[in-house]
Formats: sequence, structure tokens, C-alpha cells
Amino acid sequence: MKGEPTIDRLPGRWLRGIAERAASEATRERVLFPLLADLQFEHAQAQGGWARALVRARGALAFWRALGITWMVDSGRHLWANAWGTSAEEARATKRLFARVGLGVTVVSVLLLGQQYRLLRHLSAGGAVALLVPSVVALAIPIGLLFALSLGSVKAPAERRRARLWVGAVSGLATFAIAAWLTPVANREFRQRVTGILAPESTGPLVPGDREMSFDDLAARSAELHREGRAQEAARFELEWHKKLALGASCLALALAAGAIASTLKRRLTRCVAGFAVVWVAHALLRMGEQAADAGHLAPALAMWGPVAVVGVVGLALLRPARATAGRAAKMSRRPRPARITPTTTRIRPI
Repeated sequence: MKGEPTIDRLPGRWLRGIAERAASEATRERVLFPLLADLQFEHAQAQGGWARALVRARGALAFWRALGITWMVDSGRHLWANAWGTSAEEARATKRLFARVGLGVTVVSVLLLGQQYRLLRHLSAGGAVALLVPSVVALAIPIGLLFALSLGSVKAPAERRRARLWVGAVSGLATFAIAAWLTPVANREFRQRVTGILAPESTGPLVPGDREMSFDDLAARSAELHREGRAQEAARFELEWHKKLALGASCLALALAAGAIASTLKRRLTRCVAGFAVVWVAHALLRMGEQAADAGHLAPALAMWGPVAVVGVVGLALLRPARATAGRAAKMSRRPRPARITPTTTRIRPI
């Protein structure tokens, strides 16, 4: 039939080539090839050009998301197995930093969840506190990263600086994944449960809000509102979309700020106070940017990425003088000392 797609026109051929070159055999057979098979089946069953285009777009998005997640997992395993770098000192520094960050995230998460539990206990919804774990962890990772790296050793050799970047990058990927896909599902279930306690007469599922939509749903909803000419309503979903990305990128910015704190301040108490100051300033900037974007005075992208850029640039600017000072000190310690000349007495023999 004229309108039916042929075998040569089925989508996923170039995605299959990418999978064969960029993924391992186990990833291809277990994850990527089944996704491409589903894509081709749904494309063949779709009716009309728009429906097939939508199937192709959704299939490509699912493919790249699965490939990105498997890349992150495989890269983490490879880096951990291969010492995270070129030296044993860098491997030990990275693993110590990961352990310290994990401890910091655990402490911050317990404190935040304990505060929420006291509030929810009066609503007879104390059991729903487990649904807040993804959103709490997504906030606790950047905060725990900042304090874990800033309260570390004062000395910052090259391998420890690289370790901080590794830890910041992996923490940012984990934060983005949790905020983009796990947190919306948990928030939706949490609101459904609390609404059932406060208003038991309400029946049926609730309409998801912007904080209860996944990363993909926010992009689709924003594009739909723009097509309908409702740009002001779309800005709210764009803001949440950029917030998930900026939250992940904030780990790198906070890693730079933590490096500057650890390199310039000597006492742990002073570094702890500086860490609280950085958290407060970053939160205040994000809050002001969010309010300005909701009022239509600021673009959603600038409202979310501006505070992250400010923290990162300031941290890098403060880190460079400390790095230069450490480099000069290292050069002075490696410079050979001149030999000490001891005075000698010369005897004059008589002729």
C-alpha cells in the first residue's frame, strides 16, 4: 500500500549503528536493541505521518536516555576499577572523597527527613515521609558535597583537585537523575496520600503539577503551551525543567567553591561557617530567581543558571590565587638549595 512504511524506511537504523559502536555487547542485547525493536513495531502500527513522527521522537529520546544511563553506570564501574586516574594517590583521594560525601549526604538527609517527620506526624501521615526521600536526597547531595570537600585537608595537590572534579561530576549526574525522574513520581504519590488524609471525599487521581512531572513531561507540556500561545503558563514548566539541570550542574560549582574554601581557610570551624554562607547565598539567589521568573521579570533559563554560574565563577576566581600560591610553594620546595661555603684558612709556608 502507498502509505505503509517499508522495511528500508523503518526508524532506528542509524541508532542501531550508534549502539554497535558506543555500547557494550551486554548493553546492546539487554537494553538498546529491545528499545529499537519496540520503536519499529510502534512505528509500523502508527497511523498517519504525525503519529509516526511522534513515535520516532519518543523512541529516539528513550534510546538516548537509556544510552546515557548505561554510559554513566559503565563509566563509574570502569573508573572505580581502574583507580579513577593515573596514580594510586589519585585513586585513594577519590575514594576517600566519595566516602566523605556519602557520609555528608546521609547526615543532611537524616536531618531534613527528621524535620519533615515532625511536621507530618500531626497529619497522621508520618509513613509518607519515605516518599520525600528522593527530593531530600536531590537537595542533600549538593549540600553534603560542599561540606565534605570544604572540610577536607587544607593541602590540595593536583591529584586531589582532579578527584574533586570527578566526585563533583558523578554527584551531579546522580542528582540530575534523581531530580528528573524519581522525585516527580514520589511527589505525585505523596500529594495523593496527603490529599486522601485531608480531603477523603475527593476521588480519582490528581492533576500533576510542575514538580510532579518528569523531565520529559515538562518539555512536552511546555512545548504544548507554546503552540497554544500560552507562553506565560509555559514559563512555569520551563523553570522546573531548567531547575533539574541546574541542580545537577550545581555540584560542579559547589565543588569549585569547596576547593576555594579548603585552600584559603585553615580552621575547620571557619570553613564550616563559610560553607553555610555559600549554601545560604546559593539558596537565596535561586529563590529570588524563581520568584522573578514566576512574575515574568526574568527568563527561566537565566533564573536557574545564573546562581549556579555565580557560585562557580566566584569559587574558580578564589581558587586560582590559592592554586598559584600552592604551585609557587611546591616549586620552592623542589628547588635545589645552594651548597654552603665554609671558610677555610690558608697557611702560608715560609720560603
